[in-house]
Amino acid sequence: MKHTPFKKKRKAGKPINKVSKSPKKKIEKEADGLWSEYILLRDGEWCMKCKSRKANQAHHIFTRSIKSLRHDPENGIALCSYCHTLDSYGSAHKSPEAFREFLLSHMGEARYFRLYTRSQMIKQPYDPKMSVIGLRAMLDELEN
Repeated sequence: MKHTPFKKKRKAGKPINKVSKSPKKKIEKEADGLWSEYILLRDGEWCMKCKSRKANQAHHIFTRSIKSLRHDPENGIALCSYCHTLDSYGSAHKSPEAFREFLLSHMGEARYFRLYTRSQMIKQPYDPKMSVIGLRAMLDELEN
């Protein structure tokens, strides 16, 4: 067999294209799961928008790319899949302005704008390990 420079030799037992996650990514993923679990438990597992369907998704009010708010429970709301992504006229993702109006009435303007102000702040320190510790403690409090 002729060797070509583009073929990668496979080491025994290791797939070629497997990308391992960094320790920070693993901790972030754990914190994401704890955050979702906390939001659903805190809100009673019912959709906060329609109140009629069981919530199965936790929605970030301000994007999860804002690291300082990513795992903050103030930045979350429990929604059913319809209100989260499927409703063309009022879902969080398909109709953000209509959803913002809902949030203003649901949260109150003062609480919403306090969270908005925090979302606009210059980069704040972020440690996913601290998020995991804090979220575990909050879940313990909810469960007891």
